[in-house]
Amino acid sequence: MTRTTQFLFFFAAFFSTCLSGAEPTPATPVSAPCVAHRGFSHAAPENTLAANRAAMEVGAHGCEMDVYASADKILVLNHDGNLKRYTGLEKHISSLTLDEIKKLDVGSFKSPEFKGETVPTLEEAVEALKKGNCVAVVELKQDGLEQRTLDILNKHQYKDRSVIIAFSAKACKAMRALDSEIFIAWLCSKQKEEAEEAYIARIIATLDDCGINAVDLHHSGVTRNLVETLHAHGISVFCWTVNNPNDMQRVLDCGVDSVTTDRPDVLIPILKERGIQ
Repeated sequence: MTRTTQFLFFFAAFFSTCLSGAEPTPATPVSAPCVAHRGFSHAAPENTLAANRAAMEVGAHGCEMDVYASADKILVLNHDGNLKRYTGLEKHISSLTLDEIKKLDVGSFKSPEFKGETVPTLEEAVEALKKGNCVAVVELKQDGLEQRTLDILNKHQYKDRSVIIAFSAKACKAMRALDSEIFIAWLCSKQKEEAEEAYIARIIATLDDCGINAVDLHHSGVTRNLVETLHAHGISVFCWTVNNPNDMQRVLDCGVDSVTTDRPDVLIPILKERGIQ
């Protein structure tokens, strides 16, 4: 191979990597062994400031929050998209302005003690988590929220204490294109009848295309071989949503880096027994 051919080969490989969105230096992992799912959603109304406060009170290292945009493009916390389960109102949260959303009670559905709890904005939630130095695990429920999410995290200088997660590989790739440093994990689960080798290959290929180095898996598909193989490729492994103590022990035995749970009060003592702070 001539020098010219070698140069052309190297340039083609480099250009291909740039097009794929892959980053030359992986983002530094954010440590959050216990992530409270939608806040401490077992004890308080999910995706509220009350749930995040409760999570921090029991020692959760991070709070997972689901994010949509309101009709006036403000990022707010909500999982379903539709507000019926929380309020009885058959409305999509993205069809309402922030002022309209803030008039809704999303606490009473959980318990009368939370009557009057409102939908927080992502900015309000980040401000509250920052006071407790709790990791913000932000799930993007829609494509196109990447820049606004990044702007909020940068405004509060909290990017290095945040994890972006999404089932949409497109959203993960778009966020990486905007910022080479923020930690991003792709949410996925093992498909029915999918062999573990194929599952691992699918994860690695998707992360390579997105330029990210973390995955957030449904706990049912987690095995020691899977975790060890992904770790060998420099991939951090989070898993969700683990509420049974036996399942918590199992995924920790497999070597996962983080566990998302509705029961941080159950997981934290298990982690402490293992010397994980």
